Amino acid sequence: MSSLLRFKFFSACLLCFTMTSGAFATGGMEGGGGNLYEGRPLESYIGDVKKTTAFIQKVEPLLASLKKSGNSPVINLLTTSLRKSWFFIPGKLNTLPADRIGSAVPTEQVALQDFKEVWIDSKSFNTMGLDDQGKLILHEMLMGLRLLKLNSRYEQCLAIGASIADCDRNDKHALSPRDLQTSDYADIRSTVNEISQGHFEKTDDETWQDLLARHNFSNSFYIFRLKSDKRYTTAQELLVDIQASILTNDLPQYGFSSNHVKESVDKNAELAFSDESCRFDIAVDLKAKKFILTDKAAGSETTFVLDRATYNRDVFPLNDKLAYVSNFADKTLRTLGEQNTSVLLYFNTSGLIGFYTSKFVLVGDELEPYEEQIKGSNYLCLKQNFVKIMK
Repeated sequence: MSSLLRFKFFSACLLCFTMTSGAFATGGMEGGGGNLYEGRPLESYIGDVKKTTAFIQKVEPLLASLKKSGNSPVINLLTTSLRKSWFFIPGKLNTLPADRIGSAVPTEQVALQDFKEVWIDSKSFNTMGLDDQGKLILHEMLMGLRLLKLNSRYEQCLAIGASIADCDRNDKHALSPRDLQTSDYADIRSTVNEISQGHFEKTDDETWQDLLARHNFSNSFYIFRLKSDKRYTTAQELLVDIQASILTNDLPQYGFSSNHVKESVDKNAELAFSDESCRFDIAVDLKAKKFILTDKAAGSETTFVLDRATYNRDVFPLNDKLAYVSNFADKTLRTLGEQNTSVLLYFNTSGLIGFYTSKFVLVGDELEPYEEQIKGSNYLCLKQNFVKIMK
């Protein structure tokens, strides 16, 4: 979904804060310069954590099932820290106070992380067993995901796999890694512990979503979903709900373009208002189990055939109230460059209260294809003339 709408066994060793020059020998003028550790530039200690035996044997199997889903934002979010620079330093790191991280005992600092870098005490790391190394790496991956909550919405947008063109460059306000609370560290430790029980090597996107939602990893851009928030409905029930709104003339009537909402975000507004009519009409064919969206502005229509027995109906906050949302596409993308149209339908107990259209194009490499929204194609229709901006 567009950024405009969507709107912490390894005991306490791996904590995050912005690295300071006091951690290592520094060189050059006060404004910056070369930095050495044991006579070598810091850059010489950068390594690829994905090539370590612990990652290959202990972490990669956990990610395998998620990678098969291809277009899930979960794999991109969970691997945020893997896209940072990892420094394997053969020496001690600065230590954070035990009370700051919620630890009841003094700890040894084996890793540190900020928005751009991960620092590992390689001497300590190399003395650890393979299982503990894997837990350490997993801890840092979850730390990267937790830090994303403090980073800007622009970085959160990029983290799910969206293109630079679809993310708002002006939305770069961020907090500091120092703003992590003791509860954040506790959540990360609990999550590592749960994953380490051995139940996640063959799990699906829904199970990971539930895990990350229960341990509070959602950010202002992407909300992980609890399994208890899942609802299922049949094609007939969905179509009847739409039909009821049509027959009572109670359809979403206000339209919001993506640029319209983005202007409100740029102004740091909490609400975006609309005085324009929704440019789409919706019709239902109960016998053929399909609905049709007509774009009155473009003079085109898109047909969505409901050919599955059941559909998800996820709970989603819309304008401070809970709605049920179901997602549809007019066709499945199989070939690079192929496009489709997607629509999210929002319901409450009274029927259809909104829908959100997007266009997608399949791009990427052969291992991890992903969907990227085509700029300018997002459009929202609601029964209310305002939408609350999720920040």
